[in-house]
Amino acid sequence: MNDIRKLSRVACLLLCLAACGGGEDGNEGKANPVASSPSPGRTPSTQSASTGALPKSNTPIPGGQITEPGTGAETSTDAGSLASTTVVVSGLARAEVPPENLKTGAPLNYKAMSYQNIRGETVELLDATSNAVPAHGTTDVNGFYSMRGSVNTRVLVRVKAQSRSTWSNSGRYNISVNANPNGYALYELDSTTFDTGNVATIALNLSANSGRSGTAYTDVRASPAFAILDTVYKSLQKLTQMSSNIEMPDVKLMWSVNNTTPRGDKALGQIGTSHYSGFDARKEVNAFAKYILGKADVDTDEFDESVVAHEYGHYLQVTQFRDDSPGGSHGGGDRLDMRLAFSDSGNAWSGIATVRRIYTDSSGPGQSEGFPFDLSTGDTYGSKGRFYEASIQYILTVINQVAGFKPIWNALTSEQFRYGAPVTAIHSFLAALDSVTRGNATVQAALLGEGIVSNDAWGTGELNGGGLIGEKSVLPIYKSYLMRGLASQYHLSSDCSTPNKWGNTQFVRLTIPESKACAIAVSGAGPSRPNMLIFQNGRPIYFPDSVLMNGAVVGQLGQGDMTLSLSDAQLRSLGTSCLYLTIN
Repeated sequence: MNDIRKLSRVACLLLCLAACGGGEDGNEGKANPVASSPSPGRTPSTQSASTGALPKSNTPIPGGQITEPGTGAETSTDAGSLASTTVVVSGLARAEVPPENLKTGAPLNYKAMSYQNIRGETVELLDATSNAVPAHGTTDVNGFYSMRGSVNTRVLVRVKAQSRSTWSNSGRYNISVNANPNGYALYELDSTTFDTGNVATIALNLSANSGRSGTAYTDVRASPAFAILDTVYKSLQKLTQMSSNIEMPDVKLMWSVNNTTPRGDKALGQIGTSHYSGFDARKEVNAFAKYILGKADVDTDEFDESVVAHEYGHYLQVTQFRDDSPGGSHGGGDRLDMRLAFSDSGNAWSGIATVRRIYTDSSGPGQSEGFPFDLSTGDTYGSKGRFYEASIQYILTVINQVAGFKPIWNALTSEQFRYGAPVTAIHSFLAALDSVTRGNATVQAALLGEGIVSNDAWGTGELNGGGLIGEKSVLPIYKSYLMRGLASQYHLSSDCSTPNKWGNTQFVRLTIPESKACAIAVSGAGPSRPNMLIFQNGRPIYFPDSVLMNGAVVGQLGQGDMTLSLSDAQLRSLGTSCLYLTIN
């Protein structure tokens, strides 16, 4: 691990040196700062000589910790002795960001740039000679930091695009912004080196600039990493309000000026779109990861709070709640697999986390294009139902407006939702939120208006078939298995496209009276390649076509309800598919 960190640090340093000539190239893993000159013998000023006004409030609150050289937390050492050998280095850290146009969604308003506080992020005081870290801390909500170092020492201040906590009263998390085209190097903001001299205090303010001048990016883009992390910081505040002991796995937010829209090698920035990638140490990075677009004049998402919060919401679904979605690409008006529609209602989470009802996404030349939509107005495509993400995000927005986030959190973290037999969709969520949905006329009216019937977690009584009728019908939502030992038919349709659309999958509800070994066979006509997932107690068991083509699979099925999802890998070419399920 130490070797990896050293290699990452070397890569960061080399890229910082390469970036000294300006421009976008070489902007990976090290932000090029603009910092005011150290000012000995006074408290932090409210002005930065290089960039203008700083926030007036610089009152420290818990979070900006001071540590002594080589000893950890500050102790009650004799004040006179301490002052003669140490110096307090403190100041404000901030990042330059353009505001979003909430009416049009684009462009980003580069003419109204402002500086936001870099909050809750790691700060280090580095010995410029040895690279030792004699002191470290965390910026507070005002971007204020304070650390104690040794007098008469060459040092620099480093702000890392990393927010972490292991405290029992603020949960456990470790979030960082890294450069995927550079071995996942961490973005860092360094001051110039300076001598601490023989004074009691030194004020040093650091600013990460956007690199924007006029109508183009002409310098290193230092602020995006900190803007991205600040959006996630807002989400963290919402989460820690719900649970002070929340445990979140490490997550890396992958951003680069080279991250662009073609799909291919992520190490080259070919990420396709901003997306959550999940955890796969073999293929990507040894942590949960999400990728964020950054290619200027094509699509940049670092300043699009809605997009960043949306993708972070997918991470929360997987690590804190439950998500059975098949994932995959889709458009705003698509009729989706109901699991995907519920999962991608993360637009609603973005509004909850950032406290805004307008979702925006900028793109195009000069980031002058894009779109907004109002999360509180329902589906703008004129179609409604459990298979439209716009319908689901509207329902969630209404519930948040009526009852706040706490009931939503309670439902998503409940045993009923996380470990129930039904797959994750609007009905299983509403059943876990029953106390709110049944007793509130506003919520009931919203459900009715979006064509959703909510009786139980299985969607019993649902009447909206999404236009699929006859043998292609998806009603009831969960089909029955007729009789043990006899084959039951289930029809799949590509009428709404494939592979994650409405009608591509049929769900079968099974009730096992007692735990037993069962042989399950799924077959199809001709070139069909059936796939099957079994959901019981919230845990999916996947049987791909390569297994099912070899005959029945035998396994121990536990007592109680479970769901089988049936799909066909050949549905795109077949158009329709009839699968046969037999259980012995």
